[in-house]
Amino acid sequence: MSSSVPPRLFLLSDPHLGREMTGFGERWAAHVERIRANWIATVAPDDVVLVPGDISWRKTLREAVQDLEWLDALPGRHKVLVKGNHDWWWSRAEKVRAALPPSLAAVDADAQLLEAGVIVAGSKGFVAPPDPYFGESDRKAFVRNLRRVQEALGAAELLKREAPEAPVIVLIHYPPFTSDGKPTEFSQAIEAAGFVDHCVFGHFHFEHEWKACPQGNQRGVTYWLGSADYLNFTPIQIHHQAGPQV
Repeated sequence: MSSSVPPRLFLLSDPHLGREMTGFGERWAAHVERIRANWIATVAPDDVVLVPGDISWRKTLREAVQDLEWLDALPGRHKVLVKGNHDWWWSRAEKVRAALPPSLAAVDADAQLLEAGVIVAGSKGFVAPPDPYFGESDRKAFVRNLRRVQEALGAAELLKREAPEAPVIVLIHYPPFTSDGKPTEFSQAIEAAGFVDHCVFGHFHFEHEWKACPQGNQRGVTYWLGSADYLNFTPIQIHHQAGPQV
């Protein structure tokens, strides 16, 4: 790909590979086959696909390799991963990266400048106050994961100085908003950075969450919900407009 031509960016989160998912609703029937067919029909070899979490239900990295290889075989120059709350196989970032097939990259409280000329940064995130699901027992994990997102933003800032023309994409599995659509310290940190172009996330699987979730440009950052069931198991192209609304 010529450096003068920006890559096309696509998003698809929560593929939930390695498990039959119809127990979560008929919407999930044959979801792996549908993802594969829609991905092949949508994504070109030079494109970048962002996959912010809940990649595989496998329990160990050795088991998850088959799902990582499945992703690698799909079109796309880069597929960028971040850990989701169901990615139990994901341990240390160094160990994960050593096992990744060629087209896959992982961000984990850090950032990378891809060959395609895009800076990707991210971490898992966490449920955050004032979410109705947040309890005091969650505070320690919330603080730790907020710090990790801040570390990712710091790493992206350094790369942005080296490549000022490169767009910056933040991947975070948990939405940086509450389940009823309110900002959190995650969204505040992302917006305060001042250089983030897009933030992509997943995790939400209920229609009331989809409807409440802010998307599009919010205080200078364009937010995208990428849960596979929300996107009808089809990668969506990232540009400067919001994603589909329910």
